[in-house]
Amino acid sequence: MALARESGAYLVVGYVVVIGERLFRNEATVISPAGEFLGVYGKDHPVIFAGETSPTRGTYPVYSTAIGHLATLICYDLDFTDTARKMARQGAQMVAVPSQDWATIADKHYTHLVFRAVENRLSMVKADGGFDSAILDPWGRVLKLASFPQGGEATLVADVPLGRADAPVVRLGDWVGWLGLLGLVGFAVADPISRRKGK
Repeated sequence: MALARESGAYLVVGYVVVIGERLFRNEATVISPAGEFLGVYGKDHPVIFAGETSPTRGTYPVYSTAIGHLATLICYDLDFTDTARKMARQGAQMVAVPSQDWATIADKHYTHLVFRAVENRLSMVKADGGFDSAILDPWGRVLKLASFPQGGEATLVADVPLGRADAPVVRLGDWVGWLGLLGLVGFAVADPISRRKGK
């Protein structure tokens, strides 16, 4: 809280609570420049195979701040389309993503930010614990990137326009993607059939 007051910045802090052998809570909070906790976001997609649970999941807070409407995701949530879209529907303009990636995905995982930014027209800021951090604008352009497969530290600074959450997927959902996939399967099935008939 002292750091937020001293810097006059909004801080996004990811944290875990471990009970016994299980990662019981994986959450993020936003601290205002006045040192106030704005709320808690529970990881929407826990890593089940790693023994992770997240009893606080299922809410998608968006914080109205002096710099815009902020939301948070956590790490693996980037791999899914639904969580960022729920934040966008609630008016998010920028999403902060604390994460703790593995070295093997360090040069790949930040690319999910590009998809989530473009799909939802949101600015995205990913701060990783040691491998890959990035700042993206609402059109998916990487403004700053630090990717260290061997591990490393970085401080990224960029002027970021706020998103408008006005992409079609925010309003229409994933049905457009499912229709596209259905069409692709239809063409894949129809092509061999039409070739056989042509012989």
